[in-house]
Amino acid sequence: LKPGSGIGRAMAATAGPLCPPLAVDVARRAVSSALERGRRKMLEGAYDCAVQHFTAALDLQPGLVHGLISRGFCLLTLGDEGKAQQDFAEVIAKDAGFNRNVHVLIALCFKRRGDYRTAIRYLSRCVARSASFRPALVARGELNLKLRDYEKAAADFRQVLQKTPSHLVARRGLGDALRGTGNLREAMKHYTKAVDESMRALSRAEEDAKNTADITSSGPLQSGQSSNHSSWVVGGTSSASHMGLPEDSSSRSPDRSPRGRGEDKEVTINPRERKAGRSRGKSGGKKDGRSRRKDRPSPDAKSRSRPDALETLDLEEPSLDRLVSLQDGGVQGPEQLRAFATEVLLRRCLLHRICGDLEAAGANLLEVLQLDVRDGLAMFWYGKILLEQQRYDEAPAFLQASTQHCEPTRAAAHALMGALALTCVNVDVEGAVRHLREAARLAPSSQAIRVTHWICAASAEMHQVPRHAQRALTLLDKALTVIPAASTAPTAAAGRDTCGATPRGHVAGSGVVAAAALATSSSPEEASWSAARAVGKRRQELAQGDDLDLALSCTTFLELVRRPSQPPTSGVPALLYSLRAAASCDLGRWEDAVADCRKALDVDPKEWAAQVNLHLATGILRSQMGDFTGAVGRFTKAVRLRPVVGEARVHRAIALARAAQALRAGNSMAADGQAARFLEDAARDLEAVEQQALIADAPVPPGARQLLASCLAAVGRHEEAWAALQRGNEGSGSSVEAEVLLLLGRYREASELCGPLIESEDLELRVAGRLARARCWAEMGESEHAFEDCREALVLAPERPDVHEASGELLMAHGALREAVDALNTATKLGGALSCRNSTQRALAHLALGDVPATLKDLGRALRQNPCVLVAARARDGATGLQLLMEGHYQSAFVKLNALLHSSQGGAGDVRGNEDTCPPLFLHHELLLFRGVSSFYLGEAEAAARDFENSAELTRRLALRHSALTAGSSCSLTPGTPLPTPAFSTASGTDSATTSIMSEVRAEASSGSLQEPELRREQLPPEVVSQAELERYECEMLYNVALCRIASRDYVSARNQCRQLLERSALLSEIDSNALCLVWFLLGVCLLAIGESSGAATSEAFMRSYAAGPTYVDDVLRRHEVREGLGLTMSRVGAPPVQTPRPGPGQGCDASPEAVLCLRRDPGSLAARLPPQRLQVRDIVVFARPCARWPFVRPPGLSKPTASRRLAVPRHTEVGVKPALPWDCVA
Repeated sequence: LKPGSGIGRAMAATAGPLCPPLAVDVARRAVSSALERGRRKMLEGAYDCAVQHFTAALDLQPGLVHGLISRGFCLLTLGDEGKAQQDFAEVIAKDAGFNRNVHVLIALCFKRRGDYRTAIRYLSRCVARSASFRPALVARGELNLKLRDYEKAAADFRQVLQKTPSHLVARRGLGDALRGTGNLREAMKHYTKAVDESMRALSRAEEDAKNTADITSSGPLQSGQSSNHSSWVVGGTSSASHMGLPEDSSSRSPDRSPRGRGEDKEVTINPRERKAGRSRGKSGGKKDGRSRRKDRPSPDAKSRSRPDALETLDLEEPSLDRLVSLQDGGVQGPEQLRAFATEVLLRRCLLHRICGDLEAAGANLLEVLQLDVRDGLAMFWYGKILLEQQRYDEAPAFLQASTQHCEPTRAAAHALMGALALTCVNVDVEGAVRHLREAARLAPSSQAIRVTHWICAASAEMHQVPRHAQRALTLLDKALTVIPAASTAPTAAAGRDTCGATPRGHVAGSGVVAAAALATSSSPEEASWSAARAVGKRRQELAQGDDLDLALSCTTFLELVRRPSQPPTSGVPALLYSLRAAASCDLGRWEDAVADCRKALDVDPKEWAAQVNLHLATGILRSQMGDFTGAVGRFTKAVRLRPVVGEARVHRAIALARAAQALRAGNSMAADGQAARFLEDAARDLEAVEQQALIADAPVPPGARQLLASCLAAVGRHEEAWAALQRGNEGSGSSVEAEVLLLLGRYREASELCGPLIESEDLELRVAGRLARARCWAEMGESEHAFEDCREALVLAPERPDVHEASGELLMAHGALREAVDALNTATKLGGALSCRNSTQRALAHLALGDVPATLKDLGRALRQNPCVLVAARARDGATGLQLLMEGHYQSAFVKLNALLHSSQGGAGDVRGNEDTCPPLFLHHELLLFRGVSSFYLGEAEAAARDFENSAELTRRLALRHSALTAGSSCSLTPGTPLPTPAFSTASGTDSATTSIMSEVRAEASSGSLQEPELRREQLPPEVVSQAELERYECEMLYNVALCRIASRDYVSARNQCRQLLERSALLSEIDSNALCLVWFLLGVCLLAIGESSGAATSEAFMRSYAAGPTYVDDVLRRHEVREGLGLTMSRVGAPPVQTPRPGPGQGCDASPEAVLCLRRDPGSLAARLPPQRLQVRDIVVFARPCARWPFVRPPGLSKPTASRRLAVPRHTEVGVKPALPWDCVA
């Protein structure tokens, strides 16, 4: 008794002295009364009041064990685990062996605070004192499951089952532990046993309940009678019974709980409460329990205990064993048994699913639904398994029903239904948007739902008429930026905070990890071990992971509803890339469309829309780059995949028309025929488009009829072209008729038809008439009228590039090169449709003027615009060789020229000009000359001499060939007549390319099979069309050969070459005024080198050279001061002797510029751009240049003002593209 206590005050108030025995009895009665009131309040659920009474009892008798335990129990129920732990710890400190249940209760305190390991230590102490104490074993097993220590958990559950084989909770826990260890077969056996035993117990319990109801209806129970129902022990149906703890045990099953394994979820065990709210969230377990008795007050909001469990307590015998034994009681009662059977069936179902047995999993779920038709979680799982079985028509009904009964999976169910609506046979874009919008509202933090919602919204934008491609592309880009981040995020369920992005084709695994291990292994053994480790790791992951998280693990929900034909996807779905490609096609972004289509096909090779759009976009890109053959092939594939849509045929017709233009711009003899076939194919495509539009009562794509008329006019079907223009109201008066007459060569009639056009009020017609008539005047040889019409066209339309182009062509055809360059510059700046041709023609003008860098610049621009112009590519390579030659890179120049010489383009006899293309450059005799110059500077004199000799021989044969072509019947060359002997014999060792060229020309000329049309003189090189130019060219080659012989020290051959040149002294005087002086000087040098320095021939040669011009002799005397050796007796008069130091090895040319040997001293020639070459002849050093001309550039033919040339083919963007959408194939 404490002074001032309540009992003391009561005792003091009584009259008379109080003896000690009486005081002890009063104190005992006060403590008992406080404990009694605390127990009653505890039964009523008023735990706060109960704690006050127990505290009062402990104030009266501190350290009272029963009071500490009861107060700790109430505090634990109220959620104050810290104070409850202090009470239980005080009990254990006072007497560790007082009661084994105290260890279980304090373990529950640590468990609720998340300190599982400390809880296990207390349970282990309890088990150490009582090895067969089932509540401690079951609780420790459940905690080991939480810590994923499955072996220890299995040992605890086995120990319980050894003593009590019918313990359902231990049987289920053993199944969980075996699943965690990966022993799925044994886990399945224990789940099956638990199901069978619970179903048998449920049958017996329902029968007992029925008997009890019959007895109750017949009358009240007699004294001593009892029913089995009244003795049922509540508890053990949830995971709380696994732990054997009063209020809360382990979480619900990971399979049963939508939140997954390992979460500390409180589950209400009241059967009525469980049936009404089976799928409550995590906060549901923290709500207070409910008393079964209607007359009892509702418990406190913080209560977690089960007051219905405390109904069985005997207030007269408040045993601690009975408090804890409630948690160890078998699962009894119909409601508890039904809930337990449902839970274990669901676990077994998910284990079947992990093993890949979807049929058995579905059967288990149907059993669950038979036990509880409102089990929303089972409905969701059954819908998910139906999706995995690819039974897409049945799944939506179960998913829709699950949204009404299971809130945690409601967002995932809506997302799955939205993805199904977007990918089903009958696409319901609006329904998909509705479901995904609801899913995003329910789970705003779920990344997978948000991404799927964006993709669905983009589909809706593309499904509208008209399409909103930019909006769709914005949504898809937004989704695409999020998906890579999701691929590295941790896995989580869709209905929770986030949705993981680890892709899985099936919950049992897709074998991707094993395949990766096989790909990276270096040996079969290593591959086997790697695959085995990967499979084992995956098996353990599936066994220990959360089933719902794994099943909903995705980047987008489209992965979970893939079709049988689609491969397992990971990351970005094919639908996103396909929609993005379609939007890019609508916006004209062809490169982006191609990239997205390829990505879609990497994900799903059978994606139909991606295939169609890939062919369309790739065909347009190839057509724009000039690869018309590839473009036609792509468009053909698009037509085969989508034959009922006409846009692909129109694009193929455009590519065919451009291919015909490119062929006519080439240099192939079969180009015209092949171009005509292409235009015929294009016309057939366009006629088919017209027929399809007529059948479908739809408009013809823009530009189709105009292109049809262009193709028909180009192949000579002028009447049909005119009819096509009339059908589409695309005719332009009589301009097409004038152009047709122009093609037929009826220039006079065409010029007369241009008169009305010129007088028209329409500016376009007036310009077209002027251009057409200018072409007619030029063809008829009336250049003055042609230039006048061109000037008038320029005045009328100075902004039109085709007018400037026509003017430039006309100027270039008449030799006004600089004026032509200016006109073509203007046309190129204005960005005409024929800028590639303009650049090539301007390059020809620059080359004719000797401006090689400008030539290369223009040719490079032309090839960038159209890489398929073979003539321009050949001209660029030849000009590059000349540039290298002038810059001193002789080896590179030799390689470039040699490659051109051996190419198949521009044959030896191919000197014809195509009226509609730029003429070929760098004929073979010119390439032989340039290659010889390169060899000469490289020091390979013999190879250079061969090239010079072959060039002269080939030129003579080409001249004879042209003579035979132009002379006709008057040609003196008859079949079988051999060619005349050349001026010098062809050197031995001629390469295969030159031999083949000469054989071709000789065979054509000798057989008399030259039936080519007559060519104009201005289209041929001067050395081919003129005998005098041919002889001059041969003189130049003889001079080059002489230099080569001197360089190779074959002075005898060089002397002979000089004497042959002297025999043509008249030609030498025509070539250059100093040419005769040069040849005599070379002859003297050769004679001096042979050893005839003392002879009269050497002196005569130098004397004649000096008489013709003292330049070369004086330069040698100045540099060497040699007189007697040259046989000269004169002295320099009028100037002092020049004392110039002799240059050492490797020094530059010390000769005066006019003393450098060169047969033609024209400053504008190619030879003037070459450096002097040092030639050592005994003690004399001379410097010489080989003789070389610029390549002949003939004027190009005038372009045809026909539909295939000036009526430009429409651009692909003008026609437009109607891209395919993923659901178009199904439709």
